[in-house]
Amino acid sequence: MLLKIVIQNYRTFRNFKLDFDPKTNILVGDNDAGKSTILEAISLALTGRLRGRLLAQDLSPYLFHKDAVNEYITALREGREARPPEIIIDLFLDSKTAPAELSGTNNLLRINEPGVRIRVALNPDYEPEYKEFIKEPTQVRLVPTEYYKVDWLAFSGNGITFRSIPATASLIDASNDVVHD
Repeated sequence: MLLKIVIQNYRTFRNFKLDFDPKTNILVGDNDAGKSTILEAISLALTGRLRGRLLAQDLSPYLFHKDAVNEYITALREGREARPPEIIIDLFLDSKTAPAELSGTNNLLRINEPGVRIRVALNPDYEPEYKEFIKEPTQVRLVPTEYYKVDWLAFSGNGITFRSIPATASLIDASNDVVHD
């Protein structure tokens, strides 16, 4: 059971939090309000996949929130300390049914709950290449995702090793924005 989702810098959401009702949830909004993005983010955090492919294989600078990218590029060009933006999607799960191994405080709210996280961040292994890349800040137009990595973690901080969702869980069909039980 999903209790809440917290999203940082993913597509239309800079900082977003949504608490779910344990019985029924209906997403209503204008076109381009983010309804499909919420469903996509849930699927991404549960599977590590975007449109059927592992996110690490399909990472794009266009997944980052536009304002976060613009602030990063502006800071680079002005010679200020510029930390590349990260994408974080945290899914908080029901403590009564989630495995204990998923519990911890490695989430944006820093609360000890079970959950899973997908995090897209600069890979420290590519620090020298990244530093070389930003030496010419006027040439930086997008987030340099070629220097990023994708971590799929439990809130305990451990990497996720499971690949299937229990049969009792609801499945999300993001292509039709429909939740199936």
